[in-house]
Amino acid sequence: MMPRIHQHTLTWPLAVFAVMLAVSWRRWVSIIADSGRELDLPLRLSNGETLYRDIHYLYTPLAAQVNAQLYQWFGARLETLQVSGVICSLLVVWFCYRIARHLLSPAASTLAACSIIIFCVFKPAGNLISPYSYSALYGMLFSLACLLTCLHSLRQRDSRWLALSGGFFALAVLSKQEFALVAGAAIWATVYLVLHQADFEEREIRARDVGQDTILPYIPRHSRDGVSGGAHKLFRTLRSPVLGIMPLSVIAGWWFVTRYDWDLLVNDCHLLFTNLPASLRFYNAHRTGLNAPLASLLQMLGGAGVAVTVACAIAWFSVKAAPSLKRRALLIGLAALSFALLIGFVSRGQWDGSPLRALPLLLLVLLWQARKQTNQGALFIIAAYSLAALLRVMLRVPSGGAFGSFFLPTSLTLLVYVLLRVLPDAIARWSNESDAVTRAQRFGWALLVTALVCTAVVFGIRYRRTYSHLIETARGTFYAPRDAGAAYGEALRWLQQNTRTDEAVAVFPEGSDLAFFSERRMPLRHQIYIPGLVSERDETRVIEQLRELRYVLIVNRPMREFGATAFGQDFYQRLGQALAEQYRVVQICGAPNEPDIAIGDQRFFIKILERKTP
Repeated sequence: MMPRIHQHTLTWPLAVFAVMLAVSWRRWVSIIADSGRELDLPLRLSNGETLYRDIHYLYTPLAAQVNAQLYQWFGARLETLQVSGVICSLLVVWFCYRIARHLLSPAASTLAACSIIIFCVFKPAGNLISPYSYSALYGMLFSLACLLTCLHSLRQRDSRWLALSGGFFALAVLSKQEFALVAGAAIWATVYLVLHQADFEEREIRARDVGQDTILPYIPRHSRDGVSGGAHKLFRTLRSPVLGIMPLSVIAGWWFVTRYDWDLLVNDCHLLFTNLPASLRFYNAHRTGLNAPLASLLQMLGGAGVAVTVACAIAWFSVKAAPSLKRRALLIGLAALSFALLIGFVSRGQWDGSPLRALPLLLLVLLWQARKQTNQGALFIIAAYSLAALLRVMLRVPSGGAFGSFFLPTSLTLLVYVLLRVLPDAIARWSNESDAVTRAQRFGWALLVTALVCTAVVFGIRYRRTYSHLIETARGTFYAPRDAGAAYGEALRWLQQNTRTDEAVAVFPEGSDLAFFSERRMPLRHQIYIPGLVSERDETRVIEQLRELRYVLIVNRPMREFGATAFGQDFYQRLGQALAEQYRVVQICGAPNEPDIAIGDQRFFIKILERKTP
């Protein structure tokens, strides 16, 4: 039996959201890493620069243009985008709650919504208030809207919802390219189910017409018109999402064609993921787990071992009158736990023991089980969407980091579904005890609520202890990590005291948020100098631009995730040599007593360089 929750079930998620918002207040922005692009790029657009041509950008344009418009309406401040992040996060929670209601009771859907708030919205290393990419936030929001409208279309058998899903698909693609696959998976699954459902109903009607239900499996699947009839049904079903996609696609296509040339978008900005430099291939291989596929598979199996251990523990506590089942659950649980511990030892710190590693296996099982059951359409669509969302991290699903928040919301909903519905029903079926369902659900609730409360407390402590250095600027107030924040604040004060407002100041290899918060101007085309991403022509152009700049900042930001560490030494050596020849160090923020400290050191610091007098 489910715990009783007040009839206004959204009260609990809103309360949890408010508490986490208060605990983490102004502690959302991650200085240097990605924040410069997210904060400074919209400002440059609102000042008249052109996306892709004047400012290099790897994503589709919607988020950048929307944020530029927000700056024009509400001012170029950190809080402008963070309010957008809060609103989008609330919408994400609302969409996920409505999605969960297609599978779960109001109480269980409330629990799923709370899990998304804690594990996704307010995860310290990758929250949604100041995300690593607003493109990803908007893309996820529109893809969830696409999923929800697909579910409504299936339930209400109304093609207008499917047409609306096509519009959300187009918006998701215009926000971030990879969400084309995610939103597209929801539409594909819906179309598949609509065709399957229509075919099933047609076979039932024909079986009744001949008066023999026993021959139902032997009646051909196609209509009287054969292949042409199936093609006609496919066309009618696809017509709605295509009509939804077309208007925005035509507008976006016209916008791209009239403003840019193909080579700039495809070969320089890689919007179609073509001609990627080695550094981005290296990065993507690590994200997917394909850099070490065997180790990634072992960790996935280790995650499955943890999940089986938990399931066996719930079964052992839930069963009362089936000693043989309790014995099997105990033996299987101990074996799974031993296997998981062995994998953890072999992984040598590369896996944190999270069962989330095994999510792709769970989703495949759910997808397979639901594919031919006409009453499991919502499960099929949500599982297909969730699996597509995990494709980029298929072999290495993260439990932390900046990206998990965008991949996990619907998967967390399905975990709640498995713990509160699938597993209790299975335990009751195996044990032949009707009241085992109630006991298993109680244990599932206890496990989930305990995990949420403990995680919320840990996250709250982490926010307060880690982000303790207050930084106040004209363009926003926030807390940063103590050591890095001290160096960051020192660099901001130096810029404000020694440079003019709106003066051009270059920042390498990343950190144009320093220019944003100091009200200075980042003049370079690339906001982030990812190894190998800047062409030789652009590197030459930057070297020429240095002649016009008084000051340059070099942030000790290792790029290990891209296969290199030190800017100017391991990558972009020509640029590093030009800086060494033309500039001298005038300030080291974060290591003032070590003038010879080298880029690539373990400590965080910022070097301020001044152009040598000719």
